[in-house]
Amino acid sequence: MSSHVRRQIREAVVTELKKITAFSNRVYPYRTTPHLTLPDVVVFTPEEKIIQEQSTFSADGIIQMRELSIVIAIRAMAVCDLDDTLDSYCVSVEEHMVFDDTFGGLVKNLSLVGTTVEIVGELEKSIGIATLTYTGMCRTAQNAPETSIP
Repeated sequence: MSSHVRRQIREAVVTELKKITAFSNRVYPYRTTPHLTLPDVVVFTPEEKIIQEQSTFSADGIIQMRELSIVIAIRAMAVCDLDDTLDSYCVSVEEHMVFDDTFGGLVKNLSLVGTTVEIVGELEKSIGIATLTYTGMCRTAQNAPETSIP
């Protein structure tokens, strides 16, 4: 069974972020991950829009321009410097996201559009979550959403 281009992009981002030693392979392409050991990272694609104005027609059918959001959520714990810890992890993620910003030709125009940081819990049990949101574009045939077209 083929996988949707969104899944391929998530998996490519996960592969790149697993190179960050601080996460020790705790980088996941799905949101239903139990967070047993922190820090960890979850990569998901919550939204995709078809940009009709940039879609084209070809002999093979309609070629769709897709704009998608790629969200990277970093969860961490720290005793007294949780904001600094999260910022440090964000630096690592942002640096890795530009090594190959097309992820092997799957996505174009990848750009960080925002970061939010929140702290949940109380005192020594506080968990921080830094959420980085990227947008990118990809093209697929309308009848082949599993194949990105350069």
